[in-house]
Amino acid sequence: MNARETELLLSALDEMNGLVSFVDRDRRYVVHNRTYEKWFGGGPGETRGRHMREVLGGEAYARVEEKVSAALAGVPQEFETEVPYRAGGPRVVHVRYVPRRDAGGNVEGFHVFVDDVTRRRESEEGLAQASELLKVFIEHAPVALAMFDREMRYVSASRRWLSDFKLAGPLEGRSHYELFPDMPEHWKEIHRRALAGEVLRSDEEPFRRADGTTQWLRWEVRPWRRGAEIGGLIIFSEDISERKRQVGALMESLESMVDTFPQLAWIAQPDGFIYWYNRRWYEFTGTTPKDMEGWGWQSVHDPKVLPRVLENWKASIATGRPFEMEFPLRAADGRFRWFLTRVTPFKDSEGRVLRWFGTNTDIHDKVELVATQTRDLRRYADELESFSYSAAHDLRAPLRRIGSFVELARDKAGAALPPAAAEHLATALSQVVKMSETIDGLLSLGRLTTQQMATEAVDLTGLAREIGGELRAGSPDRAVELAVEDGMKVRGDRKLLRILLQNLMSNAWKFTATAAAPFVAVERAGPGIFRVRDNGAGFDPEKISRLFQPFQRFHSQKDFPGSGLGLAICRRIVERHGGRIWADSKAGGGATFTFTLPEDGR
Repeated sequence: MNARETELLLSALDEMNGLVSFVDRDRRYVVHNRTYEKWFGGGPGETRGRHMREVLGGEAYARVEEKVSAALAGVPQEFETEVPYRAGGPRVVHVRYVPRRDAGGNVEGFHVFVDDVTRRRESEEGLAQASELLKVFIEHAPVALAMFDREMRYVSASRRWLSDFKLAGPLEGRSHYELFPDMPEHWKEIHRRALAGEVLRSDEEPFRRADGTTQWLRWEVRPWRRGAEIGGLIIFSEDISERKRQVGALMESLESMVDTFPQLAWIAQPDGFIYWYNRRWYEFTGTTPKDMEGWGWQSVHDPKVLPRVLENWKASIATGRPFEMEFPLRAADGRFRWFLTRVTPFKDSEGRVLRWFGTNTDIHDKVELVATQTRDLRRYADELESFSYSAAHDLRAPLRRIGSFVELARDKAGAALPPAAAEHLATALSQVVKMSETIDGLLSLGRLTTQQMATEAVDLTGLAREIGGELRAGSPDRAVELAVEDGMKVRGDRKLLRILLQNLMSNAWKFTATAAAPFVAVERAGPGIFRVRDNGAGFDPEKISRLFQPFQRFHSQKDFPGSGLGLAICRRIVERHGGRIWADSKAGGGATFTFTLPEDGR
């Protein structure tokens, strides 16, 4: 090899990451790449011609001397060993010695290829340590726990696993299916699903052994991973046979006691499957245990109410919360009676439902009494409304006559009417108008108690802007700033809600008459909370307890005319929607009326 070829070879070797060199028969380095300098120190080329013992050090050379002799004898070598590294202590390396022969077939030296595998070795050792720790953890875990590879061969198992399933160890490498040759197919399907990535569990399941005995298990199966790939699965299992026996004994005692209850009673499994009813249930419904098995109880329910019963019952099963509801059940004679049904979960120390205990208490007579009272109240309300209309008609007739006579007297007298008399007649006419408004207000207040509500989605923003436009049209000479928030949507009776806003906004409009820069806002104050506020005359906060009572006025009729019924009507409307209304103010500092309504979609 000439000088140019040698230079090109060295240049190529320098681009390689590992250590590459050639050692002659005298065990001296003939050529090496630059990586040698990083490992063993020295300037460029200083390692060439030096003996391997000098470069590696006596201890490291002693570990490879036998391999060097074999390579010089013509036998390739491959091994891992530890060599010194000047920037960080010893390193683990993977080494290959490849003999080279001359034209006559004689070994003239060997090529050396060295790769640093320290990190790989450390990872393997760390993995081995972690694996050993995991095996120790599983072996000594206080529960039945086993780890399997993808072929369902045991990797490790706890002592409790061996005890619970009556197995003799060690199990490593043995097939789970060989140990349990009668493994049900549904369990094999569970294993397949877990190996596909699912996590599966059950709080209570029977496991029938080959000897005919049955174990009750609570279990969980989940995959374990090696990097991104599933390496196998882990099975946790708890033998709950004894607890199952104790619960069974408790239920038998409970069944014996409850069987004498005058109420209808029953017991269900955690999933809602009813497996026991007391005698009173069968006596009332006229059914048999076979009729009622599982979810057969639906047959004695009112079909119109059943969907809501199922919805609520399934929600309780899903959450573990108690169930309470009133609904009718069909008696043996085919007639329905109303019952109050309460269902209580029995839970273990970890909060898992073990059983559901339900009772159905007959409240039919009370329901009938309430229905009768409701009908009576409705009749009384109808009679009161009829009386109100009659009274209003009887009051309006003389008022109209009084008003007509006053106007006739004024018109006949004409210019001859003295000023004092004209003023008296004007006062009489204004009182007639006020009395008419009061009668209208009382009728409106009465109707709010009996009027049927038509609930729908209502755009409160649109209603407020519509009313604001009417107020502006009614007083074009006033410059009132009106701010209505976007997107206020509620559920309620559109006509009643319009009356509510009409009263509140009209009051705000009226009481800002003396404000320098009148301002009225209709806005949201929180979820389901709305308010109308202004910067008008306000009122004395000490009088606030009387604010929503009929005929309460905190300002003179001359300054701010009105019937004194508007806020009472507002309160009645809000309460009929299941909300409440309140006010904040100070004299001369404006007023804020806040009320709650069910928002649309809630």
